[in-house]
Amino acid sequence: MELFVISSLLIEFLNTLIGIGWTGGTTCASGAMCTKYNDYYSQCVPATSTSTSTSTTPAVTSTRAVTSTTTSTTSASPQPSGTGPSRLVGKTPALGWNSWNAYQGNINQDKIRAAADALVSLGLKDAGYTYVNIDDCWSNITGRDTGTNRIKPDLNKFPNGIKSVADYVHSLGLLIGIYGDAGTLTCAGFPGSLGYENIDAQTFAEWGIDYLKYDNCNVPGNWSDTYNGSDFDWYNSNSGIRYRQMTTALASVAAIRPIQYGI
Repeated sequence: MELFVISSLLIEFLNTLIGIGWTGGTTCASGAMCTKYNDYYSQCVPATSTSTSTSTTPAVTSTRAVTSTTTSTTSASPQPSGTGPSRLVGKTPALGWNSWNAYQGNINQDKIRAAADALVSLGLKDAGYTYVNIDDCWSNITGRDTGTNRIKPDLNKFPNGIKSVADYVHSLGLLIGIYGDAGTLTCAGFPGSLGYENIDAQTFAEWGIDYLKYDNCNVPGNWSDTYNGSDFDWYNSNSGIRYRQMTTALASVAAIRPIQYGI
């Protein structure tokens, strides 16, 4: 059984390259090198990596990003206080099981329930491993509900919906997590949350989700950043703004369901 330990520390945002479903750029910025993790995505990492860089592009210091719901400008402005994450979760590292290493995209409700059962029967729950996290490929790849814009589960994999699985996991005294992405699509090409942060946070809270793993694939060019050295202002970058949009959305539903935020 694959287990995970997740830190709530903020890490630098890195551009993602060349993955299944990815249609954006395929070059790394100066000072970064391309590393392939699997067929779903590769990533630009600092040049201390042993990988070989594909090519370089000029550094970008300021861009303007616009979606249907949000406009942002990266600049050297003071860092605002903003809305912080809920303090009801994340007081200790999250321990548990994540579906990706075991199944990648081949997941369904029976496998998630079986993983929850195993955490209990193997004594891992008593040792503090309490999270059962559903990774990428759980949603309907055809898109959102056309009437409500809500993200939908793949009913072939989760015929009773995500809430049903969450209720079962909770009945065992465990917590449940789900996967999302700060781009238009996830790393595997399923619907992302960019521009839909509030409605997705509301949906996750109503389903009883306790943890959100939030990835960084398939980011439109007007919402992306180019790494510009150690002094780059990540807080006011487009990447920082995208992730804070979900921070604010999760904080707005904390009274319904506090959700730990993993980035």
